[in-house]
Amino acid sequence: MAFKKIGFEYFKLYLETANDPKLHYLIQIAGVSAFGIWTLILTDIYRSGGWIRWGKMEARMFARRFGIPEQELSSAIAGLIRSGLFSRRLLQSGYLSSKGIQKRVREMCIECRRAPPEFPQHIEITEDEPSDLSSIVGTEEEEKRIDQIRSDHMTIEEIHNVEESRNMHALCIHNVAESRTIPNNVEASKKELAKTESKTIQQQQHEPLNFPEFLSAETRKALTDWQAYLKKNFKKDYGQMQLESDLMRWHGMESQLAPDIRISISANWRQLFPGADAQNRQRSTLAVPTNGTGPRKTPQQLRDEAFDKMHAQFKAEEEAALNAKV
Repeated sequence: MAFKKIGFEYFKLYLETANDPKLHYLIQIAGVSAFGIWTLILTDIYRSGGWIRWGKMEARMFARRFGIPEQELSSAIAGLIRSGLFSRRLLQSGYLSSKGIQKRVREMCIECRRAPPEFPQHIEITEDEPSDLSSIVGTEEEEKRIDQIRSDHMTIEEIHNVEESRNMHALCIHNVAESRTIPNNVEASKKELAKTESKTIQQQQHEPLNFPEFLSAETRKALTDWQAYLKKNFKKDYGQMQLESDLMRWHGMESQLAPDIRISISANWRQLFPGADAQNRQRSTLAVPTNGTGPRKTPQQLRDEAFDKMHAQFKAEEEAALNAKV
């Protein structure tokens, strides 16, 4: 059976997009940063074949991946829905797409000589949906209302920037005050800091993982076993951020996550590898010849050791520089 490719490595952004009334309305109500967020979301949509899952977990993972404040991301999504660039009905069902996106995906499949995409019935959009833009008639009252919305938005941003600058100023004053009261015994202060950091790490390690609702019970158990496996064998923490990163790598193939975890544990790996990559690595690990001293190290183990050495060297140089300043 031939492999059916899903998604694209590119998507078209026409020059006429700059003259699209929907885009103008989006920038007026949500700011020009919403255009960049829209473009980043489109890359994930076209990579996935025309639609993506979108909920609280996916929004939080997207914001952390690109360093976008969650409030700014929520404002941009609301503006994209109001301007009609994304479907309101699909968002309520936990997905992001639009009729125009699905139309362009079909056209790109024809250009690439692929079979037409088969969208699920609950995701396919066949009718136009009303948006805020459809009620705008170009009157002076409407233009004043949009200007007022934009003015309020900028005022909120300015207030946020001022508060952030004040917090940074207060933090700098606090750091200067602490630097003037450094104790003579620097080693004692370093030990206290190390104890505090170790307590924080232990508290984070014992925190349970917060699984999204769409994960099956088998996948949740496999992830819990993977967390315990890393802790027991490598003294390595597997927290919420690593979980969200792995879920992003397995987006659209969550059912394969549990078998990949079992392969990684049986092969004594420190990392997870998606799908066929995990099976190929397992075969290469089992095929490694042995000598008189035992099995040879795999390329992944050699890379891990090199990374650990580089990290230790960097930490030693950092401590030496800190001691020199003191």
